[in-house]
Amino acid sequence: MKKHAAGFLIGKLVSGNKIKFLGLVADEATRKARSGIYDIPKGKFNKDESDIDCAIRECFEESGILFSKDDVIGKPSIKNGLVIYSALTEDNPEINPNPESGIVEHEGFKWLDEKTILDLCLGYLRDSIFESIDNIKIELSLK
Repeated sequence: MKKHAAGFLIGKLVSGNKIKFLGLVADEATRKARSGIYDIPKGKFNKDESDIDCAIRECFEESGILFSKDDVIGKPSIKNGLVIYSALTEDNPEINPNPESGIVEHEGFKWLDEKTILDLCLGYLRDSIFESIDNIKIELSLK
């Protein structure tokens, strides 16, 4: 299967061991076309870029949150050419314009519980997000 994009599902611990997940508010056209509200930080590969390097770059560009390879939890979800890694953060995102196009790709963000992100994410992301949530839950149960 040819891979075309990579990114992160980002979790954050809040009040005890409760986990919230970062949902980026997609623009109106994307929400309508992709049957959902929330996106995750992800994007297309640059020439000769590895899966993880693309995910790290796209995550930083779209959320201002910088991960390293050591921050990755479990194995990535690979569905329909999309590679999604899982990671935890204590940071809050910053929505900035794309450094190449200057376009702001998301209208904002919200920290969402598991049910909400699964119910309201862009439809094509649901299976990847479901697998990535499991990676984070397994990691937290081992601590």
